[in-house]
Amino acid sequence: MINLTGILLDEAALCCTCADGFGRITMGSFRQAATIHASSKEVAALEQDQRLWPAAIPLAVRSPYFSSWMNPTIGTRPPFMWPSFWDGRRILGWANYVRVDGSTWLWLGMHGNASTFEGVEITPTRSIFTFQAGPMEVKVTYLSPVEPTDPVLQSFPFSYMTFEASSTDGNTHAVEVYSDISGEWASGINANVIQWNLTTTTASTYHTVLRSTPQPMTETNNIAEDSQVYLGMASRSGLTWQTGTDNTLRDSFASTGKLADTQDPTFRAINGRDWPVFAISADLGTITSTSSPVVWCIGLVRDPSIMAWNGASNEDRHPYFKTRYQDMSSAIDALLLDFPNARDRAVALDEKLTGEARKVSDQYADLVSLATRQTLGGLEFTTSRMLDGSYDPSDLQIFMKDIGSNGQASRMNPVEGIYAAFPALLYLNSTWASSILLPHLKYHSGSQDGTSYVAPDLGVPYLLMLAHFPSANQCLVKISEESKSQRLRTYPDTSSMLIMVYAHGLYSGNGSLIAGYYPLLKSWGDYLVDHTMNSTNQLTADGGQAGTSVNLMLKGIIGIQAMSGISQAFGDSPASKTYNDRANDFIAQWKGRAMNNGHLLSDTGNAQSWSLIYNTFADKLTRSNLVGQDIYDSQAAFYQQLAGNSTNPFGLPLSSSSSDARSDWIILTASTIDDASIRDTLVSMVHARANYNGTLGAFPTTYNAPSGNVTRGVASPAQGAAYSLLSLQLQSQTIAMPATRPVAPANRSTGGLSGGAIAGVVVSAVAAAAVSLVLAFFLWRRIRNRSARSESEGGEGVPAITPFAQVGGYLTAPQLEIAATAPSNTSSKRQRHEQWGQRSPTPSSSAPPISTEPTSASAYSSSTNNQLRDVVEDLRREVELMRGHTNYAYAEPPPEY
Repeated sequence: MINLTGILLDEAALCCTCADGFGRITMGSFRQAATIHASSKEVAALEQDQRLWPAAIPLAVRSPYFSSWMNPTIGTRPPFMWPSFWDGRRILGWANYVRVDGSTWLWLGMHGNASTFEGVEITPTRSIFTFQAGPMEVKVTYLSPVEPTDPVLQSFPFSYMTFEASSTDGNTHAVEVYSDISGEWASGINANVIQWNLTTTTASTYHTVLRSTPQPMTETNNIAEDSQVYLGMASRSGLTWQTGTDNTLRDSFASTGKLADTQDPTFRAINGRDWPVFAISADLGTITSTSSPVVWCIGLVRDPSIMAWNGASNEDRHPYFKTRYQDMSSAIDALLLDFPNARDRAVALDEKLTGEARKVSDQYADLVSLATRQTLGGLEFTTSRMLDGSYDPSDLQIFMKDIGSNGQASRMNPVEGIYAAFPALLYLNSTWASSILLPHLKYHSGSQDGTSYVAPDLGVPYLLMLAHFPSANQCLVKISEESKSQRLRTYPDTSSMLIMVYAHGLYSGNGSLIAGYYPLLKSWGDYLVDHTMNSTNQLTADGGQAGTSVNLMLKGIIGIQAMSGISQAFGDSPASKTYNDRANDFIAQWKGRAMNNGHLLSDTGNAQSWSLIYNTFADKLTRSNLVGQDIYDSQAAFYQQLAGNSTNPFGLPLSSSSSDARSDWIILTASTIDDASIRDTLVSMVHARANYNGTLGAFPTTYNAPSGNVTRGVASPAQGAAYSLLSLQLQSQTIAMPATRPVAPANRSTGGLSGGAIAGVVVSAVAAAAVSLVLAFFLWRRIRNRSARSESEGGEGVPAITPFAQVGGYLTAPQLEIAATAPSNTSSKRQRHEQWGQRSPTPSSSAPPISTEPTSASAYSSSTNNQLRDVVEDLRREVELMRGHTNYAYAEPPPEY
């Protein structure tokens, strides 16, 4: 038993686990727990002030591998807990203390005297906690910046933690503050040896922690094994630091209010003898209140970020911030010096987003606030290197990890995940929408397998996209059964890509994607014409058959209409008319098959079926106006009827044959409803699940509608669908083609929309690009040099790593390490519940990794003629895309900024 401020708590209550890994509680029980300590507020007042009580509160969330959350579920007493990784299975050691007049209070951690939790406010960029520590009221803010106007700042995987305090008795008090992190951030296996260093510049002091033998492009239970972790603070009076044993450092601060400015010389395992931690403290003197916040920065950097197939060879992709900062010292100095401006930008963005969202409802504003960091935390902003070794600022590509999937390994750039998150990317900055589509376009443009549809993702595991798949049902690396089933989803994903490409052009006015990839896009449009109304052997996202799915037939039809808009923007009016005619013909057939008893069916073969027809959102987004207001009105009335008769407090199920709800689909559906009361009913259901802390895990996309139990999608970036109502407020623009682009032939035949028509466009494109053959030779040499560089960097094993140096010598095709079983943190958590000085090392319980031989890129090399043809085509695309991306800040500004 542990005594916490006079209240006896069972240890099992503090570590809420059960057979399925999730604790069961009620929202009211946590609220009651949270208010036990609310000495400065009445319970009713705290209930009123605190509108959102999620099961996971974001702390530092900036990338798929830098994702720290507080988990305030039943039995926990904020702030008396360790933060964890997004999946809730791994503790991320982070201890924070304030010392007031010699008495020490924690605001995050599991050792010592806990301050009194008074509340938390969650905005799109910040989680703002209020605590009472003796006579001082403390405000701690965890700020994960969202930077729509600067891709360098957005790509920098660092967060801020700030401390502010004021006296509640009117007297002055001596105040010191402290923060430390453990090596658990740097590896998924506690038995791994780590090393560290301390750097002091004129502007900052920071620790660096990493594995002594990093494993590139490898993760263990979602934790990257090639991470460099940082904790820093801007130079200031009273700053002290230390590396050493956890208990020693914390006891020293509690006794003296400062650290020794010494570094432990013995590198060891994360959970080795005397757990090593890395601390920075500051003496604020005797004060009544802080004149300015005390600021720490914390970050996790990986370089390269991923390996990707660029259409010609395997290519390392690097963090985009390196286009401005090539060493960590200058980057961290700039980050800390920029904090006042970063805070102002964050506040302005928060006010902008929540202000717009509150025009819908306060509950909708909560969803936008909770979804923003979760969405962007699933992305990595990357670039490539040029021949001279510098980083290419014109080559911004964004990669999404399928966070929260139930498979053994997460997928790269899942189309359905991008489609769900697309409203957020489009709204925040349309360049992001373009940059996340580019990897798929590049990937498919190099395909020589004869397919004319979109692959559901770019590979498994997330870190490696070695080459394109031989077919939609095969993968170059070991994948889960879940991912194999996803690869049967070809026409829904083809529709999604065309819808997104057209929506990007429609709201940005930038036609570079269309100009650069028109033949590819047209092949996808032709595929939809052939398969939308008679598809077989394809699965829907909820396991049904696409051939009779009302929802997915609608998406296919809207995809064809989007292709009509793409063709019109490109200048191919005959094709535009033909696609438009087909779409209108198909929608008439669809209406005849899809409706029954005044509502849309789920399956055309089942007159009693129904489902959430969330693809009506695409009709609204692309302004295709295919569905018709009568159907929107009838569906709204039907949803109201379902909600009124529902025993599902957390949302309408996916369909009449499912008990699961999907928050992203519900919000996409709600965005299409004109009746505010019905729309708000659907929003409130999703809010109820976001506000439910009965199961552990960051806001999931898929859960049991009656109970709220998680099915999948914990911390998924698909929650960007919350922006769907905001995205429909964007103003459309005329799509402008780049000045130099391939021209569609005037005499092209559009009958049948395939075969010779596509070939004519390809010939025209190659002919236009042939004018630049000298540049083509340069590009060929560039690709050759990249390939040579990759080969020269290959070799057996990983070289020794020194702190602060970027990890080098990556293998061109590294072995994949996929953990066979999830390591248990139960022992580690239990140890951390004991008193200081009683923790002993715990061996790792993870099973050895499974090694899979990589597939050689040479197996996919083409003939010399094909290479030259691809080089010419790649050159043309790169020229068009550079025109569209050269001036990021001004070409496509965020809406109304």
